[in-house]
Amino acid sequence: MPERSKPRSVLSNAAWNAFGTLFNIVITFLLAPLLIHRLGVDQWGLLLLVWSLSGVLGVANFGLGEATLRFVSHHHAAGNLAGVNRVIGATLTYYVCVCALITCALWIGAPLVAQWVKVPAGADYPLEWLIRLTALLFSVGMIANAFRAVPMALHRYDITNKVGSIQGATRSMGLVLLVLAHLDVLYLVIWEVLLACVVLVVQIVIARRMMPGLRCLPGMSLAGIREIIGYSMFSFATHVFLMAWREGPKLMLGNRLGTASVAHLGTPDSISNRLHMIVVSAIETLVPRFSGPQDREASRHLLTVATWAAF
Repeated sequence: MPERSKPRSVLSNAAWNAFGTLFNIVITFLLAPLLIHRLGVDQWGLLLLVWSLSGVLGVANFGLGEATLRFVSHHHAAGNLAGVNRVIGATLTYYVCVCALITCALWIGAPLVAQWVKVPAGADYPLEWLIRLTALLFSVGMIANAFRAVPMALHRYDITNKVGSIQGATRSMGLVLLVLAHLDVLYLVIWEVLLACVVLVVQIVIARRMMPGLRCLPGMSLAGIREIIGYSMFSFATHVFLMAWREGPKLMLGNRLGTASVAHLGTPDSISNRLHMIVVSAIETLVPRFSGPQDREASRHLLTVATWAAF
């Protein structure tokens, strides 16, 4: 194993994850006023709808993100590379199949979905293409998450958050340049899709370098499917509730009152959620620690300390 993949401490991982979340909050806070000013409230609302739709599609993850991280951590701690490949292969198989179905459905059904959104009278927005691009944006990001789990499983949240921070900064600079060039929301979403494709390649390269012998292709393994599905059910139920709670109001407003109302609700909601995620992101770094074999008393102590730290 390369020296750079040496595990970091719990405190270091928590600090890096909290920093990554805080960094994105700052970028969002600085970027929103410029985008609203240049795009206008209606197009800003459209952009928020694209992000909300991508968030709702995240339900299709079925909780496999957490399950993949848990079992990659578990098998790696036991020195079981075959187990890691089994889990990654099963996750990729599920992701590719689901993403293909969602992309085909939204690509064909984009006209029907577009009719659901209320736009200002006389406005000519490329709603159908925005919906199709949202499917691509979601699919590329979802597949990248399978490989993103590898450095996290190896207790290297510093690497994950460096990639995320660079991605956030690059994404923001691209959005700024596009709106300064007076391009509309369609070009902003195209930029996000292209950047997501680049990040997918970067995540694959990092995963392969950190874990030599890792297979990066889907692999049909019933044992792997049973392994991750059994764990993911609980994560899935939680994810569905949170998505319905956060994204449901914005989608209903887009249908009933128009895109401007989405902008008025979505902007403060996005900021408040990111503030909440600072604490969550620090605590979630404990998942790989709990996944590996360790003494019960040590686990109990770690849980107690983490609970008080979060409180």
